[in-house]
Amino acid sequence: MADPPRKAVDEAYGSSLVGFTRAVYQDRVRDLAAAIHEGDGAAGAEAPDAGGVLHALFGKWVEAEAAFRGALKDDPALVSAYVNLANVRLLTQDDDGALDVVLEGLTRNQDSPLLNLLAARIYADKGDTEHTAAYYARLKRSSPSSPSDTRAWQRRGRWRRAGVGG
Repeated sequence: MADPPRKAVDEAYGSSLVGFTRAVYQDRVRDLAAAIHEGDGAAGAEAPDAGGVLHALFGKWVEAEAAFRGALKDDPALVSAYVNLANVRLLTQDDDGALDVVLEGLTRNQDSPLLNLLAARIYADKGDTEHTAAYYARLKRSSPSSPSDTRAWQRRGRWRRAGVGG
């Protein structure tokens, strides 16, 4: 059996990708835009946050950041929007920007386990042992029963370099 011509494979792939993008991305963005238009306050903030996640899944970083910022404008205490925005910054190699976002979120919700964990992780990656330990301690105080991934981090050397977790 002969392989199909490369051009035919490329055309079929391109056609299926366009259909997939339309079905999964564009239609969902349209649905979320409608939900944003209908929502208000905290309920309305969830739709742009979900839209930001969708944009990020498709590597549309500018659109993702705009959606997360929109969610934060509607609900400045929405922890998931800070976490998601910081993750977009991390994915685009902007560790300092990610840290700024996390610290901004912590001014609104200083006991957030997610934000404290993310702050500790970013500081650990930067090799800042003092801040890593401080945010890890805040995490344990705010959520003492929360499972942590210190064993995995120890294997990768993050916590060990930061002097945290045994």
